[in-house]
Amino acid sequence: MDEQSEKCPTCNNIVKNNWKYCRHCGERVTKKTEMLNEESNISIFESSLPSIHEVSTEPEFDRDLYYKVLSLRERRGRLSKEKKKLKEDISALLSQLKSSLITREYAAPKIAELKSRTKSVNEKLSGFKELPTELPVEILNDEMDAVKGTIRKLDKLKADESISKDAIKTEKEKAKDTMLLLQDQKSKVSGHIRNWLADLSSELKSERKDFDSLNIKFKIQEITEDTFKERKESVVDKIEELDNVIKMVEGLIK
Repeated sequence: MDEQSEKCPTCNNIVKNNWKYCRHCGERVTKKTEMLNEESNISIFESSLPSIHEVSTEPEFDRDLYYKVLSLRERRGRLSKEKKKLKEDISALLSQLKSSLITREYAAPKIAELKSRTKSVNEKLSGFKELPTELPVEILNDEMDAVKGTIRKLDKLKADESISKDAIKTEKEKAKDTMLLLQDQKSKVSGHIRNWLADLSSELKSERKDFDSLNIKFKIQEITEDTFKERKESVVDKIEELDNVIKMVEGLIK
């Protein structure tokens, strides 16, 4: 793990310092303040900006791709939280056992059950290893952050008498041109995302209505308890997934 990355406290996967949200589980991560290396002698002109050709076309927006990636992150996030909670519960029982607050006979079956559940969660999590970590808009955000960093570094170089002011000005103009193109792309893709967000919100509203309807049908005995429980689990899971995905989508355009 290099200096530009750390681990997500929820899923323990590697996250970059400029990520606002973990691209593995969707949880918000603490954003470290970017530190500029003032002592570096590496020329700023060696840093690579996205070329005009690379950023001149409008990025594609595939709702299916975005939902697939974000919903998978959401599920992995839930499983990671569950795993973390199970580990905490096991640790608490072991601590109580060590302090003689509970008996071994009481603790043993509970710990065994928690370990069994942890194993099940780990098996489910293993299926997410090949999950894509970057969406097009996230790559766009990273490129914009990189250009902002370049502009900041160029501004710091103004005090360096050994570097031509004209050269700095030229590089800064290139960076600003690139930023304008990236901002234009971000504006377009953000429009697509906002439209999608409205549709997702409508879908969530519909799912909540279905849940209310399901409760009514059960109360008037139109469906059996077994049917109610089966459908309820499915609807509640979908509502939670949609609710969390919507929050992730909102985070993409903040």
